[in-house]
Amino acid sequence: MGSLKGSFLIVLVTFLTSTAQIFFKKGASLLPLIFINWWLLFGGLIYFFALLIFVRGLREGEASKLVPLLSASYIIVAVTSSFYLGESISFFKIIGIVTIIFGATLLIGSGKSAESLEVPV
Repeated sequence: MGSLKGSFLIVLVTFLTSTAQIFFKKGASLLPLIFINWWLLFGGLIYFFALLIFVRGLREGEASKLVPLLSASYIIVAVTSSFYLGESISFFKIIGIVTIIFGATLLIGSGKSAESLEVPV
């Protein structure tokens, strides 16, 4: 049950950090205003809460299987940026997204836990 809970928490972190990155992008257009830039402040607050959830999620499962889930944030940001910021998704971005999905799938599904590996004597 812990691994499922950890996975859920890391997926939540992925969505939160992706949202924070969109807020940062919106806030970047208002620079050099920092302390009254609500986009940047709210993005930072989201990142802070994501950090707390991330640490909790790592307690619930194996880092080597949970951390690759964070790579989905690249995909979420690319798609969200296309809709909300008018950025384009090029052919090479699509290739990158497919590569990320493939790589994360390999990392998450690969390997056995350290306890199940036997060293021949």
